[in-house]
Amino acid sequence: MVRIGTARALVLTGLTQMLSNLMYVALAHAGHDMPMLWAQVGVENFTDGLADAAFVTYLSSLTSRAFTATQYALLSSLAAVPLRTLGASSGSLAEWLGWADFFLLTTFAALPAMGVMLFLLARLPPARRHPPEESSALPASES
Repeated sequence: MVRIGTARALVLTGLTQMLSNLMYVALAHAGHDMPMLWAQVGVENFTDGLADAAFVTYLSSLTSRAFTATQYALLSSLAAVPLRTLGASSGSLAEWLGWADFFLLTTFAALPAMGVMLFLLARLPPARRHPPEESSALPASES
């Protein structure tokens, strides 16, 4: 994230996390295949970890230093609302569609979220934090 910036990291990790759902489709077609399950779990955890780091960095950039904990708690709770509300019905939908089609649907369902993220990044860009520059001046006692 330091090299590519928070906004690019959010977009890149959002895409990889969205595409990681296709590993579930491959797993559904592979059947009882333990190496495929291990690959899917690895890809999912890797992409989730990267996306979480980018998301925490972005939310932290939106908060005021004086109220960081409160504002971060509020923003992260609001981000979890769709997961908690829509996630409750996902089992019935997966049963009706079948696993492969369900995870294809979740992959495509992430596209509007990516659009919202791009909109928010344009409206609320992450704060740019520059590392402190090294001073070449000698301390006052040595001048």
